[in-house]
Amino acid sequence: MKIKRRFAPIIAEIIVDRWTGHDMLTCGRVALDWFRIAEPSLAPTLKAFWQRDDCFTSTLEITFQGKRLRLHPLPHPSPLNARWHKRFPDILAARLRALR
Repeated sequence: MKIKRRFAPIIAEIIVDRWTGHDMLTCGRVALDWFRIAEPSLAPTLKAFWQRDDCFTSTLEITFQGKRLRLHPLPHPSPLNARWHKRFPDILAARLRALR
């Protein structure tokens, strides 16, 4: 957590000030956690979204430090993620098709 808090402002600056996109694929819960750490007011929204059964097929629209973002969560692709690892390639392919 100490490392996440230390780097959250840097990641936030990249997302808000340097990156021009609005659609973001996130891999795993920790990726969404960066948003909560950088902007704690998003915590309830992120938690509720993550608990949905359709979190890997739905999009979450947020305002992050004044910038509108559309988050497209994916499961973490690690082989240690036994529940989702085998389905990850299909979920990623579907997300990419939807974003084209």
